[in-house]
Amino acid sequence: MKAWHRLARVFYPAGGIRTVLRGPLRGTRFVVVPGMGATYALGVDSMHWRFLAEQLHAGDVVYDIGGNCGQMALFFSRQVGDTGQVRTFEPVPQNAATLRRNLELNACANVEVIEAAVAADAEPRTFCFDAAHHTMGTLEGAMVKLDTWETTLQVACVTLDGMIESGARPPQVLKIDVEGSGLGVIEGAVNLIEQHRPAIYFELHAADDNAPELRALRMLRQRWGYRITDLNNTLQDTLSPLWGGAVWCEPSAGG
Repeated sequence: MKAWHRLARVFYPAGGIRTVLRGPLRGTRFVVVPGMGATYALGVDSMHWRFLAEQLHAGDVVYDIGGNCGQMALFFSRQVGDTGQVRTFEPVPQNAATLRRNLELNACANVEVIEAAVAADAEPRTFCFDAAHHTMGTLEGAMVKLDTWETTLQVACVTLDGMIESGARPPQVLKIDVEGSGLGVIEGAVNLIEQHRPAIYFELHAADDNAPELRALRMLRQRWGYRITDLNNTLQDTLSPLWGGAVWCEPSAGG
C-alpha cells in the first residue's frame, strides 16, 4: 500500500466525520466512505465544479441522478440556495443512508432524496453494486461491468417524466452519472426534455461507438437540437467513445 493511501486511512477512517478543507465544498462536513475521504476533504474531485457554478443560479431546480453519497448534492444545494431545490436519486440503500446523513450534517433543507434508480420506465430492475468501489454501481446490462459484482439487488425505478406528472417542479439542470445507464434516463424523460428543455451535465461511460450513452447524446443532438460541449476536450464532434469524461448538453435557442 502506498504511503499516501496509508495516511489517508489514518486521517480519514471509514465512518468518521470530517470537514472539507478547500474547494467549492469548503466547510461542509461529511461521512468518510472507503476511497473518498481525502478527495472530499481536499477538494480534488471537483474539476468541473467551477464550470457548473457558472451555469447554476439561486432558485434553480436540479435533478441529481446518481446521487451516491451526496458530494454533488451538497454542491448543488449551495449553488441554488434556499429558494432552489435539489432532487437526488440513489438506489443503493447504504449509499442513500450516507447521503441523508451528509445532508443532515449540513442542514441541507433544500434537498430531497429519492431512493430509486432513474430509468426508461418504472419497472423494478436488478442493480449491481460493489461496496469496495462505492461509486461503481449500475443497472444490470449497462456498459460498466466488473468480473464479479459483490452485490446485486432489486431496486425501485422512476422516470423523470413520471416525476413531473406527479407534480414535481421541472429542473433547469439535470446531472447524469449512472455508470453507463444514461440512455434509459433520457428515454424516460422525453416529455420533460421537449417541454422544459433542461441543460444536462452528463458523465459518460461509453466504450464503443454503439454505447448506449453515446446513443443518448446523438438523440439529444439530432432529435432536440442540443449543443454538446466536451468538458475534457477529448470527445470528437462525431461523438466517439469516451470513458469517465463529462459533457455539457445545452438546448439551442431555437430548439
